[in-house]
Amino acid sequence: MRARSVVISLALWLAAFALWPAAAEAKWQTFTPPEGGFSIAMPGKPQLTQSVHKSFVGAVKESTYTFKAGGVTYSASYSELPGIAVTLGGSRTIFNKAKEGLLKEAGGTENAFNEISLGKSEGRELSFTLNGGGAGKARFFLVDKRLYVIVASGPTGAAAG
Repeated sequence: MRARSVVISLALWLAAFALWPAAAEAKWQTFTPPEGGFSIAMPGKPQLTQSVHKSFVGAVKESTYTFKAGGVTYSASYSELPGIAVTLGGSRTIFNKAKEGLLKEAGGTENAFNEISLGKSEGRELSFTLNGGGAGKARFFLVDKRLYVIVASGPTGAAAG
């Protein structure tokens, strides 16, 4: 559990820092959701939204923690995937479907989608351009049957908070 917390905290910080150097100046605080099983560092206290999505393998419950400041949106979400999704779909399909959903929701265009890993956790990193201007970076990690998606997006050169 502790390793997962460190991985996710570090991953969001790196994603935000790569886009907006001013993020390093913000007062970041660690947030630990009571039922999330992870900790995340953000430049403020995030708000929780929960939803259930229909997918090719059944219903997927998603919990998203979002914080907005200075035109920049930071979010960390996790989805509880049905076991069959991981077994039959495989990680490649899961990452691709998650990427497609994020780009559609954000109104963005893919710039790069690369394999990454942190420890033993397989992942992907997505760089994208927002259709209305701006940019974003997302990191996806598959840990057992849970998919984590960490995103920072906003206007190029925006302040972090």
